[in-house]
Amino acid sequence: MSIAKTIPVPNEIRETHTLVIIEMPTQADLVFGKFLTGQEGRLFNAMFEQASEGLPIEKRLYVITGMVRHRPYDIMLLKDKLVKVGREPNAKEIIDGIPDVMSMYHKVKPKVIFLIGKTTERFYFKEFPDAYQLQPMNFLVKQGGANSPWYKTNLRMIEEALHDS
Repeated sequence: MSIAKTIPVPNEIRETHTLVIIEMPTQADLVFGKFLTGQEGRLFNAMFEQASEGLPIEKRLYVITGMVRHRPYDIMLLKDKLVKVGREPNAKEIIDGIPDVMSMYHKVKPKVIFLIGKTTERFYFKEFPDAYQLQPMNFLVKQGGANSPWYKTNLRMIEEALHDS
């Protein structure tokens, strides 16, 4: 199975109601070559679908991008072996990803923006002050997924954003 080193920037992006900006791809994302796949993606899709139920189709569409298009890691020596250890993206990696995020923003022209994760909020909230902050999907998965009280908080936030836009 081939694993992508980065998530490609889609060539054909249309104006879409909602832009979702995540921190970085998961291992599953790298396998599939797109953001929010695997358990985290299924959870987000279910949450978004539930929040947008009954809305016109144009409000039910979203595009996902990431602050970085690769999964950063450090190489460490553990038990006499060199291993890759995943980590949060550093400032340089995030700054290098800004042109991709801004390009996506200008193509999509969203009415609603969701920032997923603290790092995303820290780097993009000044640029997008009306954006909604959601908790990372991997956190929600660890807290029980759809049974988590944080899931319900995020769900209400998505509903409010979509219904008010």
